[in-house]
Amino acid sequence: MERDAQQSFDAAICDSPAVPSFASDKNKIADFIFGILAVLYEAFSFAFSKVIHASVIFWTFFLSRVLSPSSVYAVAAISATSSFLSEARIKLRCLSHRATVWLSQFRANRFALVSVVLAVTFLLIASTLYSVGVKITIDGKELGYVYNRDEYNEALSFVEARASEILERPYSVSSNVRFELGIVPREKVLSKQALSSFFFSNIKEVSELYALTVDGEVIGASRNRETLQNMIDELLYHNDPNVRAHFAQDVSISKRYVDASKLISYDEIREKLTSKIHSTREYTIEYGDTLDSIAKKNGMTREDLLELNPGLRASKLRAGKKVTVGREIPFLSVEAVRRVEYTETIPYETKTVETDSLYKGTKKVTTQGRVGTRKVVADVTYVDNKETSRDIISSTVTQQPVTKVVQVGTKARPKTMATGKLSRPVRGAIISSNYGMRRGSMHKGVDFAAKRGTRISAADGGTVTWAGWKRGGWGYLVVINHGNGIETYYAHNSKVLVSVGQKVAKGEQIAKMGSTGNSTGPHCHFEVHVNGRYTNPWKYIS
Repeated sequence: MERDAQQSFDAAICDSPAVPSFASDKNKIADFIFGILAVLYEAFSFAFSKVIHASVIFWTFFLSRVLSPSSVYAVAAISATSSFLSEARIKLRCLSHRATVWLSQFRANRFALVSVVLAVTFLLIASTLYSVGVKITIDGKELGYVYNRDEYNEALSFVEARASEILERPYSVSSNVRFELGIVPREKVLSKQALSSFFFSNIKEVSELYALTVDGEVIGASRNRETLQNMIDELLYHNDPNVRAHFAQDVSISKRYVDASKLISYDEIREKLTSKIHSTREYTIEYGDTLDSIAKKNGMTREDLLELNPGLRASKLRAGKKVTVGREIPFLSVEAVRRVEYTETIPYETKTVETDSLYKGTKKVTTQGRVGTRKVVADVTYVDNKETSRDIISSTVTQQPVTKVVQVGTKARPKTMATGKLSRPVRGAIISSNYGMRRGSMHKGVDFAAKRGTRISAADGGTVTWAGWKRGGWGYLVVINHGNGIETYYAHNSKVLVSVGQKVAKGEQIAKMGSTGNSTGPHCHFEVHVNGRYTNPWKYIS
């Protein structure tokens, strides 16, 4: 009775409904616990209020006796704080009462609440597992479910567009399709990808294969990706650790839907990749170009050049004019960098030293030059197996070259010394008979004809080894040894002006023209012998 009265009082001060009486009858244990808590709360509230009152009395005495009279304001503040705390205590009692009421109502309606919670939970679980879908039936065969017809139409449009692109002609999927609404587990709803795969699987002209493409163009396809990859690795020298290579074009392997006719053998794909194509371009003719030089510059034959340019003639070549040129280039261009090691020679230098111990125009090698060697490591770049550049990584000299030393004479040459170049023995003469076959026999020299007594000069400096009459049709003959393996003969003279052993200079008169010996008229028969054998004088006359 006392507890009911207390609850009625709490309900009155808190403006809250009273706790239903059945709560204490049916839940005695809970009411007992709440009663204990209420008693403890009352005891705490009583003790707390007494402590506050005692504090107020103490501080009032302390402030009035010890501190200045202005402390009265502090006391007022403390009193106000005490009032606030009392009001807070009442609010806490109200909250406690409302909690008791709520718990009582909860216990009274827990069955309905549990039912609502279970119903909501069931709906949430069901919505995550099942969904309303559209069942698709094609040609009497159930395909599956989709969320709506738009997904079916989008997949169908995609497949038709892709098949038309692959087959390079318009293509449409023809089928008898029926749609029905139904409830379906979400895991069984078909995705757009699954729908697309179904449609593609029914197109005989299109297959899902591993396609090898070059710059986006399908070259061939295979069911085995490894087969295509091994082919690419072989073309890129992947088996050679000293080579780094890549294609100039974009080459890739991907699984995709392609024209079924692209499924060809390994050898057919490799033959396509290693084949050559004919490429043409314009070439601007440069000064001095000929048909042969134009063809050679562009790696083609003269016949190929004329075939590409009908009517082109050598007489029509003009600098600045354009002609069409062409050459075969690999279908698939490979750029490879190969690291190589090799030994190359180092050319020796030649040092020239002047000396007055030699005549001008003469040289003498005092130290023979010798090439050196070095070991080179280089990265050589090849484009389609043709070297385009070479990057030297390291170079180590293994043998130093030896400089060649050549002494060059500065001493003035004597006039009688040979120069190595012959001059005509007779000036102003005519050639009455040249070197070569004459009337069935060999004419071994050149005949210079002029009037009798004309000056005959030494063709080069040297020493006279014959001066006088000589049998065999020579008449009066002069022979000069020039000291360099060359001898000159002057025959049929009317008078000899030198003697054996005499040194003569180039251009010095040695005889007068005549017609002695086997001769038909005044002339100088001139022969040149090199190392004892006659030769064509014109090879040495300058």
